[in-house]
Amino acid sequence: MSDPDETKSIDTVIAALESQFPSVGRPEIAKVVGQRYHEFDGAPVRDYIPVLVQRGAREQLLDMSGAQRPRY
Repeated sequence: MSDPDETKSIDTVIAALESQFPSVGRPEIAKVVGQRYHEFDGAPVRDYIPVLVQRGAREQLLDMSGAQRPRY
């Protein structure tokens, strides 16, 4: 992560997920977010990466926690 704005956005993603999944704990959330973030290594367009990371990490955390997904 070399772009300071992107780093700040990923930190914000971790904080948001931490409030949604308080029972999981910050270290595990940071690990999941980091894994999702690295899926985009080398991506030329980086504008939506924090959003995509948050969505993917949220899905993974829902699976891990056994929580029911909201219906839209």
